[in-house]
Amino acid sequence: LFNLANSDFFIGLHNGSGLWNFSRDSQTYQAEAIKSLSLLNNSFWIEWWNSFPNHKHVKLISLLYFLTDSTAPLIFEIVNGPIWVVSVILIYKSSRLIFSESIKSSLLVCLFLFQPSVLLSSTQLLREPIYILGFCLFCYGVVRFWKLSSDLKSVFIVSAGLFLLISMRDYLSSVYLITIMLFAFTPVSYTHLRAHETLMNLVCRLLLEK
Repeated sequence: LFNLANSDFFIGLHNGSGLWNFSRDSQTYQAEAIKSLSLLNNSFWIEWWNSFPNHKHVKLISLLYFLTDSTAPLIFEIVNGPIWVVSVILIYKSSRLIFSESIKSSLLVCLFLFQPSVLLSSTQLLREPIYILGFCLFCYGVVRFWKLSSDLKSVFIVSAGLFLLISMRDYLSSVYLITIMLFAFTPVSYTHLRAHETLMNLVCRLLLEK
């Protein structure tokens, strides 16, 4: 584990500080948010929008600072708290669709979001809460599509999840795009769908039927 954590890939994480120094990220994001806030205070909206493209959540932090007239990092809990709650609800609803006969299994799945590392990240200026929300949206959309209703709402939920995932971790965009392409071209068969209709066919047909 020590050798893995000190590999070239993991050393490059967290702004070059390594795998375990995630708290330093909060300091970096706080400094970037303060700089972005100065752009907002001077009405440089375009410059603010284009600032720190690799850390898009910094815009949200600075906007909260601007609206609340405070630069206390705890302000970000206004966003982190509800995000964490919604993530728990989405994971619970996904697991209920999968384990419809066992509420205990659904509750056990929800323990994923109660891990110390997840709880800790939800108290800091990190990208992880938004990234986890994207993951939960993606999972719920896929499960809803297969188990409940293969409609445009499910497609929208999956798309929203992918948007958040890629926004927070753009270097993984190729992985997500491959996943969604496989998802889009996988044949599905329900009583209200034509045999072997793919997600792409379904979206086009539903739009035409509107």
